[in-house]
Amino acid sequence: MIESDSAGAADVFQALARESTLTSRVVEQMEAMISDGRLREGSRLPAERDLARQFSVSRTVIREAVAALVAKELLLVEAGSGTTIRKPSLGAVSRSLSLHLASGGGLDLRKAAEARRLLLIDLAVLAAERHTDDDLERVTGILKEAEEERPIPASFVRWVTAFHGSLGKASGNEVLAALTAVLDEAMAAETLRACEDPVVTERLLRNLQSLLKPLRKRDAKGARQSMRDCLVEFEEALVLTAIRRPAR
Repeated sequence: MIESDSAGAADVFQALARESTLTSRVVEQMEAMISDGRLREGSRLPAERDLARQFSVSRTVIREAVAALVAKELLLVEAGSGTTIRKPSLGAVSRSLSLHLASGGGLDLRKAAEARRLLLIDLAVLAAERHTDDDLERVTGILKEAEEERPIPASFVRWVTAFHGSLGKASGNEVLAALTAVLDEAMAAETLRACEDPVVTERLLRNLQSLLKPLRKRDAKGARQSMRDCLVEFEEALVLTAIRRPAR
């Protein structure tokens, strides 16, 4: 555990090999130690010079690594108090997952759609069971807005994301909601392409409107089936659009 911020702090970090990007290696090692609890929330890091010595890198590398970890909300720098460990926030975890999905040579659309389907079905069930009158009004309002606007594809994708967000709020489960938002963002480009077909957008709107009845009746089973039917059909449109897209 890191508890001391004195110059004589015990060595707990490992010197790094030179063949990799040093800053990223420092970041990776510290992230791992935060994840497994060796660096506890609220613990203070040793002074910059001690970190540089323990990692066997320059103080510039340490400053860059600390800045990266601050940006990830894993460290907190306060004047007069030094640098302390922060518990990863849900927002920080969501951003990290978004970056992971956006990297590595492309998204596996089928797997992403499958994961989002499972999340949204659970959100619909929980929303049916837990929603307040304000939640139901919000969900209904988004559907009404979409009906009135008959939106172009770009705004339609934004509307779908807003609808999912309203279900997330109604569910009372911010973790499921955050994970759904990450997948919405990761799949936005493919969703936009699918929604360029007005038949797809019309059917999606009608299918989601059918979800209102079980929501109003607090019918969790009906909400599950309505959401599943909607998503299975829309996923078929997503996959077909991806297959038909000309290779670059």
